[in-house]
Amino acid sequence: MKLDPKTIMFTIIIGNLLMSSGLFLIARVYVGRTMGVSRWSRACVIQAMGWIITGALRGVIPDVVSIVLGQTLILLTLLIYMQVLAEFTGQTIRRRWFILPLLVEAIGLTYYSAVQENLVARIAIISLCACLVMCKSIAVLQDKQQKFGTSHRFTAALYMMCAGFMIFRTGYYFVVQPKLGVLPFEQNLINDVSYVVFYIFAVMLTFGFLLMCNERYITEQNIAVQQREEHHALFTKLSEQVPGVIYQYRQFSDGRSCFPFSSEGMREIYEVT
Repeated sequence: MKLDPKTIMFTIIIGNLLMSSGLFLIARVYVGRTMGVSRWSRACVIQAMGWIITGALRGVIPDVVSIVLGQTLILLTLLIYMQVLAEFTGQTIRRRWFILPLLVEAIGLTYYSAVQENLVARIAIISLCACLVMCKSIAVLQDKQQKFGTSHRFTAALYMMCAGFMIFRTGYYFVVQPKLGVLPFEQNLINDVSYVVFYIFAVMLTFGFLLMCNERYITEQNIAVQQREEHHALFTKLSEQVPGVIYQYRQFSDGRSCFPFSSEGMREIYEVT
């Protein structure tokens, strides 16, 4: 069964806009306060704009604008993802990792679109720049100096899958396209698989990032519970050995307050629970 590439692109656009809206909403709750959720949400919008320009507007605006601007925005999305993941894991990335891929892709696509029309060269440039960013993102997620959870490995596996496929796709076009004249929006097996992979990557990568946020939230909650139990045990031991009243008072930024611990005398006198 052949799929319409334009339809899949439309699905990618809608999917990114919906995911951006969802991330924008959860950014207001505790899990969403994890570093980078708001920026990831904005990156989804940028990716949707990239697919609109490179796909939906192809033939409506000049091809060189559609190709260069659209693909550059999609690559910019990957760079923002990489930066968010680096900050999420407490790492730093040099500025050249953000400037060099964008320059190479923009200049290369402009040349092979406006000066010398070459579809295979454009695909090779897009794949090379994207794979470079993906490999760096994988390195961030697989840093040997840190212990990361299952969600990090899942997200890294998504990057590996997409990077591997883009390398295969480039090789396919180098071998087949000169003989058969395969076009980027033609209905055929390689294009069907390509856009399905791009859709899965766009959706599942955001899902992987949400898993990372959720895993960090659960880890932080478990640490907080463990610390409360340790503090409670310490205060209990003190209250048994030291005469008088011992209590712990906590006031939150929203004005609420509580007594995480109070000795028996405090509870009897002030009826604190």
